[in-house]
Amino acid sequence: MALAAFPALARRINALIDRAVNVATDLVNQLAEALKTAVCTLLDALGAVLDAILAIYQAIYNAILAALEFLVVGLMKILEGIANLVMSAT
Repeated sequence: MALAAFPALARRINALIDRAVNVATDLVNQLAEALKTAVCTLLDALGAVLDAILAIYQAIYNAILAALEFLVVGLMKILEGIANLVMSAT
């Protein structure tokens, strides 16, 4: 209201305010873009780490399953051999 009597001054002050808002908006947008890039980089790194951990777990479980398969197949062959011996003896 105080500037209504001085329209030229009011326009200059409004222009200064508009420029300050635009500069602040540009700065916030640049900072937000930098933050977005940093977060994406961190998430990509976290994803790679989790993928590596899961690959290790998968390799461990595959090794355990292969060992169990080896034991079961071996025991089955031993039992078959014993059954063959029993059948031969009778």
